[in-house]
Amino acid sequence: MRFISVLLALAITASPALADKSHHKHDRASPYAGQQVRDIKTLSRDDIEELSRGGGWGLANAAELNGMPGPTHALDVARDLSLCHPSRLSR
Repeated sequence: MRFISVLLALAITASPALADKSHHKHDRASPYAGQQVRDIKTLSRDDIEELSRGGGWGLANAAELNGMPGPTHALDVARDLSLCHPSRLSR
């Protein structure tokens, strides 16, 4: 019982110290700073260009091996499938 009391006391006294350390982590610049203003926040301009041209973004092989169309094939039939507005298609 005494062991549990000691552990509880340590946990209570350590909590503010741990919280204080995690607060200081946020003082450093985030590696994601500036990405919140992108059109698609998780994709860079290069990523969007690669996907728009049907380059595959490294995923075409995985898609096709799993019976799904790769990006180029999806773009080829995008208009037929109404995947996006025709004015947005560059093909």
